Amino acid sequence: MDIKNQFNNLIKDLKKLNNDVSKDCIDYIEEIISSCGRYVERVTATEAAFTIARFRMEPEAYREYVTELDRSRKIAHDTVMVNIAILNRYCRLVGVQPIYTGDLNDRITVADFAMRVCNTFFKNRKL
Repeated sequence: MDIKNQFNNLIKDLKKLNNDVSKDCIDYIEEIISSCGRYVERVTATEAAFTIARFRMEPEAYREYVTELDRSRKIAHDTVMVNIAILNRYCRLVGVQPIYTGDLNDRITVADFAMRVCNTFFKNRKL
């Protein structure tokens, strides 16, 4: 089952709980998905900036710029890691298999998951 269907099934199961907590969980799932997109966007913007900035900035200004971009990307990545942990708690709450099955401490695996979420939603978009 693809990730989008897993999210849809989780939402349906949360909805069956029919309480205030489940409503809050359902509302937050949009944030979880969006944080994956923001992380991928941040990585893309950072890599684009690295590609161009080194040719148009002085070395010291470039180092400062790169440091700020790295900090911004790390914040976005940390947000995804926290949100995936929350997502899996929601799965446990309704007794379904976790949507993310990797190691939450493996930053590369988490980043790959964020990209898979984005690719799945992009591939299945409504035109």
